[in-house]
Amino acid sequence: MLGPILFESDRIIVRPFHQEDILTFLAYRQDKDIERYQGWKDYSLKYAQDFVEWACKSSISAGKTQLALVLKETNTMFGDIYLNFEKTHIDLGYTCAIAYQKKGYMTEILNVVLSQLYQDLHLTIRTEIDVRNTDSIRLCERLEFKQIDLVDGFVVMERNLE
Repeated sequence: MLGPILFESDRIIVRPFHQEDILTFLAYRQDKDIERYQGWKDYSLKYAQDFVEWACKSSISAGKTQLALVLKETNTMFGDIYLNFEKTHIDLGYTCAIAYQKKGYMTEILNVVLSQLYQDLHLTIRTEIDVRNTDSIRLCERLEFKQIDLVDGFVVMERNLE
């Protein structure tokens, strides 16, 4: 396994992206069942290459990063998370390949990531979810997010453990 492990749960590690992740990343980003809830359309190989190149250079210390989600047992990348550190909160985004959804992976790793970030930084975590994506809304509710707004078809949710 290359690179540092930034977060870890029983079954999953969160690590920086590698150039070798491009095709896996592209495959789930091109999935129409994922795309319909996200802000992209017709995800190209060139866009994936550019994105992964940026993600490889991004870091938590730089204030904005995209990180790979990897199953420990098989070393299979199955998704990613986005973190953008603002003064008063952290913006969170996440994507999980369809084949790995509804297995508890996202609940497991996001609980670890969010708890650690809150413990270290004491910042509210915020996410925006397409109102049609009820599975993702339920995931955030399980993670103790509360809806605070509805803007342009997106549910705005926050998690604050104070």
